[in-house]
Order: sequence, then structure tokens, then C-alpha cells
Amino acid sequence: MNNFNSKYEEKLNKIKERKKELLKNIDTEKEIVKYLRENDQSWYFFLKDNLIIEKEKKLSKEEYLQIKQRKFDNEYLGLIRNRLKSISKSNGSRFYEKMNTNIATVCDLKFYNTFKDTVNLEVVDPQKKLDITLYEALIISSFNESLCGEWVYNDKENSIINQMLAIVNEFHKYGKPVIFYDQRKDVNNYILEVAKNSDIIFTTTRNKLRYYHENNIYNVEIGSYTINPQLFNPIGIYDIPRVDGVLYEGDWENNFLQEEILDGVVNSDKNLKIIEPGSIYKTPEEYNYPTKYLKYISPLDGYTSKDFHKLYNYSIAFNDIERIYELQATGSIVISNYHPYINNNFPNVYTVDTQFEVINVLNSQNPQSMYQLQLEGVRNVMNNYTCYEKMDLVLNKVGINCNLKPRRVLVVGCSNKSREQFERQSYKNAQFALLSEFKNINFSDFDFLVYFNDNYFYEEYYLEDLLNGFKYTNSDFVAKNDKNDAIKSFSYINEITDIYKTMFHIKSFLKEDIISQRFKPNAYNGFCIDHLEVSLKKDKKLKESNELKELSVIVPIYNNGKFLEYKCFESLKRSSIFNKMEIIFVDDGSTDNETLKIVNRLFRSYDNIILYTFNDYGSGSASRPRNKGIELATCEYVTYLDPDNEAINDGYARLLCDIKSRESLDVVVGNISRYDSSLNKKEINYYNTAFKITHSDIVRNPKELLKKSNLKVQSIQALIAKKSLITDNNLKMVESAAGQDTLFFQELLVHANELKIVNMNIHVYYAAVDNSVTNTVSSNFYKKYYKVEKERIKFLHRHDLFDIYINKKFPLYFVNWYLKKLTSLKKGEESESLIILKKIYDMYSPYVKIDDDLIKMFRKYVERGRYVDFVIYCKENCK
Repeated sequence: MNNFNSKYEEKLNKIKERKKELLKNIDTEKEIVKYLRENDQSWYFFLKDNLIIEKEKKLSKEEYLQIKQRKFDNEYLGLIRNRLKSISKSNGSRFYEKMNTNIATVCDLKFYNTFKDTVNLEVVDPQKKLDITLYEALIISSFNESLCGEWVYNDKENSIINQMLAIVNEFHKYGKPVIFYDQRKDVNNYILEVAKNSDIIFTTTRNKLRYYHENNIYNVEIGSYTINPQLFNPIGIYDIPRVDGVLYEGDWENNFLQEEILDGVVNSDKNLKIIEPGSIYKTPEEYNYPTKYLKYISPLDGYTSKDFHKLYNYSIAFNDIERIYELQATGSIVISNYHPYINNNFPNVYTVDTQFEVINVLNSQNPQSMYQLQLEGVRNVMNNYTCYEKMDLVLNKVGINCNLKPRRVLVVGCSNKSREQFERQSYKNAQFALLSEFKNINFSDFDFLVYFNDNYFYEEYYLEDLLNGFKYTNSDFVAKNDKNDAIKSFSYINEITDIYKTMFHIKSFLKEDIISQRFKPNAYNGFCIDHLEVSLKKDKKLKESNELKELSVIVPIYNNGKFLEYKCFESLKRSSIFNKMEIIFVDDGSTDNETLKIVNRLFRSYDNIILYTFNDYGSGSASRPRNKGIELATCEYVTYLDPDNEAINDGYARLLCDIKSRESLDVVVGNISRYDSSLNKKEINYYNTAFKITHSDIVRNPKELLKKSNLKVQSIQALIAKKSLITDNNLKMVESAAGQDTLFFQELLVHANELKIVNMNIHVYYAAVDNSVTNTVSSNFYKKYYKVEKERIKFLHRHDLFDIYINKKFPLYFVNWYLKKLTSLKKGEESESLIILKKIYDMYSPYVKIDDDLIKMFRKYVERGRYVDFVIYCKENCK
């Protein structure tokens, strides 16, 4: 045995030496290496893991500035100055009215500009006498040197704090509430005194919530960022052709991921433009852009950044959540690095971590899909994140009712066919009336009116989009554009050209004109938005593809429509084999109206989608829809993709190519990227695990690999398998269970004849998705795992794997998964959860040889019925 080990070590050392020699030779061919790294995913991942990329030669400040001045794009502003000046501005808002409420504020200019149109906002100046009786509340939003008003900065922050505390005390003397609106990114202890003396605190991040709780401040609400629609809007974005490029406004952060994103743009088909906010003479040196980017950089030179972003189809937001709101409102497609808040609230924002994903995103868009993505961003922000609703919410929390008026829409249709189209609409504060009963309607009950025509097809967001046009313009009417019209979308107009694609502000028109549907030409102020969401029915066709379908992609759906559309499906559309995919949507009984609309919307738009719907409110897991998907699949090869995950790197194309190239292969599997709430990316590299055991990418005995890897599993969304492997062996996922996909992967390997491993990341798993089964911990969580454990133990015995599981897997799994999940358990669920967990443990306890300390405490507490105490113990001791 020792002789074998020494020979093995000797062989391994030779391989390592050969690898070093190979890498040394590669490094001598720098231009080739650079090309391969930038243009081939397989080489990119190999070189990233094995080569230290040569860094730029360190330059003195003088040398750097000389190069910068030589390469700097100083002509850019001169070329676009007239374009910037031609961009139209908002003329107000017809949807919103300023609330008749007087609010005093200590704030910076950004806060003031955001909220100045919502209430009567008065900036507090400590040098002037303030009549507190005139105001209903005080809002404090800033502590920096950009405060509005004449503040004294004698001894750093303390002078400001003392001045603010004095004002806070004055408001409290009069019984007026004080609100601390904290949307700073940093955490500074000097603000605590003001926070403690405030009646309520609004913050934008969970990290800040924890910070306040650690300092015994609990009157804290988590909210979102917001935008003023009169400042951030899509007005004028198509007045002139947009630049088919990517704009990044920001400093260099000396960050690898930032470099990946910028390199991805440079190596794509799009142009990169960087607007550097600071001076070209700024320091420190580590925040100077690498010289390779200098030719793309131009100074801001007095213009506001939102004007620049309106010129470009794409924008980058790096480490800047607030910027994402602003960019979407101005009609930009946004590329960002990952953050769970972005992923959960803006699935339409591209979160990328390699330059190849940037390239795939940019090079896969056609004009129509790009247009739709831009307008989805506008819709999302205008629907949910305007400053008016935010101010109303903030003031309501301290008992001030501003009476922000909801807007009602009257929809007039010719027949019940129009009523069916009305029922499809996402905007619900609306009423339908037939044309025959139109005269009897009390117009004063409504704010806006539209006519429906039976010859048009009105999609889900038709009313929403028209209403949003009134939010950022003070218009009498807002109209949908015609696709081939000479009128530019998002521009001001005077002519009503089609009453069946127009929304009218009722008070702006005479009642008899509305009833007769006759309007004076050029007599009104209007606004024209996009051409989407309405079409002639004869023009409504499915997207056709005649390519033979080769891969069935099974997508289980339950109440996650936005993720389905913008994570899962959008990533499949980027695949080079999209038209070879048969995409099987299996809805497990969604109860969310938005999800149902999105599923049907996608189904009617793409002819490679098969749709099956369960109508019983859900089975509780993805197993049933996945099993049904196999029944419906017609292709020789299958894979799975959940709605909240993304396919990346064109991985399915690579896996399909590999499995087709070798008849004996049953499964081809790659790696995955995983993101959690800590923002850390983790690569689950199955290739490395398997290769260390097999020393080959072809595995001729997959069951033996399963044994030698101690039952190591990979995501079933990172593989392609022959459908016959599943159907011939009658493999089914355990229904209404959780964790069933790990058992299913093991079953695939037990029955597979041959497996291939691929060193490429195939999909991204977002572990911090809100409402995910594995992130929502209650007794139901343990019930679902109990179901899978009953099937797992049968499987392990049946295939002679039980000893490996009990000795190598179970103790760690039980502690690191089941017990540590108790730290997130809902209150009141302790007893039922631990009784079920004890049942799981008892299935294996007669065979457990390794007794972990936490397992000992589990047995001790549970046997005595001290369920709540054990959960507390876990929270204190489980890291």
C-alpha cells in the first residue's frame, strides 16, 4: 500500500511540474493569453485560477497625470453638448399634487430636491428664528458639510449635533414629532444622540437596522430609496438616437469585480464611456483608473449625470443601490454587481460577476428586447418608488395624514370583449363601463379615462404605463405611440391621433367632448410614451422558430413571476441554443395575480414554451412540477432551472454539445456560483471534487464516484441528462418535500452508465431570495425535510450507501443544516419543529457513531421538552 502511495505521489508531482512548465510557457505568450482570457470562457476560468495577471507598472503621480491628459477624452463634451441641451425636461405632474402639509427639515440639497414637490418643505437655518408652530414635523436627513443653511462647523461634528439637539428639543416642547431619515451608506456613532431623541428612524439597509438595535434603538423602519419623477424620468430619451453603448459614472474603487464589468463592456460590441466625477488631479493614487481605461474617460464638467444617462441604452451601477433607482427611471438598462436587495427588488437589473456575463448580456439583446427592458425599469420605479408615496408613508408613521389622493380610472369599452381585456390589466383602481351606459357615469368619481376598442389587444401594463406618464408630466392626455410613427416616444405632443390608445385627464376636457369622442385639434397639452402594451389583434403573433428542439428545460413556478421573467427566462434567452430549447413552464398552483399574468404573457409571446398549470394552490415544493415536466418533455435531453436562478456562461450550450458528442454519456454536469446575504460569492466546484477522484473528465462508474466523494452532490440545474435515464428507471422527486433535488442527483448517478464533468459555472444560485423554501424556517420546513428523509433512508439502504452516509455525512449535515436553521425559526414554532426534528434524528440515531457536542445538547434539551430553551441555545452557540 505504501509503495502504491509513493508511486501515486510521484506521478502527481510530475503532473504538477508539467503544469508549472505549461503555465510558464503560456505566460510567455502574453498576447495570446490576453486574447484567450477575454474571448473564451474555458480559458478564462483556467487562467483566472492559475495565472497571476500582470499588474500595471506603478507610476508616479506626475507620470500618471501626463498619460491621463494625453489619453483623456476631452473632445467628448464638445461632441454631445448640443444633444444634452436638447433633452426635454418635466413640466410638472398631473397625477400628483403637493400635499398641504408644512414640514421643517435639516437636510442636504439631494434630500431637498427629492422631496420639495411633495409637501411644503422648509429648510431649517440655525441662524434664523424658526416659528415651530407653523410646522407639523421635523425631518433630519443629513449631518455632512453639504447641509442646506448656515450651520457652524467649529469643532467637527459636535457643534452640529448640539445645534440639532437644541432644535429637536424645541419641536418636542411643542409636541411635534421628529423623524430621522437615514439613507447614508456609512455608520457613524456621532449621530446616535440625534437618533435616540427622534420619534422614528427610517433607514434603507438591514445592516443599519442591526446597528441601531445594537445601540438599543428600536423605533426603526426599513424602507427603500426613492426618486422625484419630475427629476428622474424618461422624457426626451428618444429625441435623438440613443448611443448603443454603456455609461459608467463613478470613481475607480480598485476592485476586481469592477474591472471584470468594465472589461466585459470593452470586449463586447458596445462602446464604453466613463464619466469620472472627481478632478483629474485627485488623490490617493490607488483610486486612479488603470491606464487601459483612460481613453474612455471624460470629465462631468458641470452637467448633471442624469442627462448623460439619457443618452445611453445601458448604464453601470457599481456598489450603488440608490443609483439603480435613478437609472431605471431615466430608461437605462442597468448592469450591477450582486446585492441581495437588488436581486429581490429589481430582478430586471443585470447582476454580473464575470466579463463573459457582461458580454452575453450586451451582445444578446435585440432592439425590441432592449426597449422592453428599458421600459420595465421605468414602470417598476414609477409604480413603487416615487417620493410622494414615500413622504406620505413617513408622515403617516408619526400620525400625520396627508391624504395622498388615489387615482381612479374609467375604462369605456364597446362590448364584453373589451371587459375581458380590462380584467387583464394590472392596475386595479379602475372601473369598466360599456359605451351604452357611458352617459350615466358620474365623471367626478374618476380622474382619468380611456376607451377600449375590440380590434386592439391591450396587454397587462397598458393602464399602468399611461398613468405613469402623468406622474412625470403635467399633461391633459397621455398617448401610446405607433411603432412606426414619426413622433418620438417620450416627447410632448398636442395632437390626439387615436382615442383608443390615449388616456385623458377628465377635468381637462368638456364632458360632451368625452361622450361624443370628438376633440379639438391641437388644443391640449399632451405627452407621447412608448408603443408597447397595445397592438392590432391581427398583428399579435407568436415569436416563431423552426429549429428542431433538442433540450427540454423544466421550470417549476410558484408565485415568483418577476424572477421567472427577468432571472430565469431572460438568462435562457441569452443562450446560443435558445431556439433549440423546449421550455416547459409548470405552474404549481400560483395564487399571486402578478405571476399568473407574467406566465400567460410569456406563454403567448414565445412558441417554444409549453405551459401546464395546477389549480390547487400549490403542493409546497418544486418536486411535483418537476415530475410533471418530465412527463411533458419531448426532447431527448432535459435540464431544470428555477425561476429565481440564472443560467450563465452559455453553459447549457456547452453541456448539450458534450452530451451529444458521446453516445454512452447519460449525464454532463458543471459547477455553480452561489450568492447569499453576506454578498460573498461561493463557487461550488463539482469538477474539482470529481477530478481529484477520477483523474478524468469522463466518469465510467458514476456510482463509485458518489461513494468516493462521500455522496457529494451538485445542483440538478447545472446538468443535462438523457430523459431516458429518468423515465427508464422511474425516477421521481419526492413531492411536497424540501431537499429532494439532492436525493434526485444521487439517484441519477446511481443509475447513470457514464458521466462527464465540465469545469464551467452553469448557473447562479441566489440563496438570499425572499420567500424561498430554504430561507423560510417554520415547522413546515422540517415537515418537508422529514418527508425526504423517509425516502432517503430507503434509497441509501437499497444502494448500499447507508454506511457512508451515516459515518461521513449525517452528523455534519444534521448540525450544519437542521440545527443551525433553528436560529432563524419563527417564534411559536419551537415545539412542533423540534418534535419533527427528533423524528428525523431517531431514524439514524441507532447507527450514529460520531456524537457532536451540539447533537448531545439537542438530545438533552428535547428529551426534557425544553424546546424554546434549545432554540435559544442554538442562537447563542451556532456560528
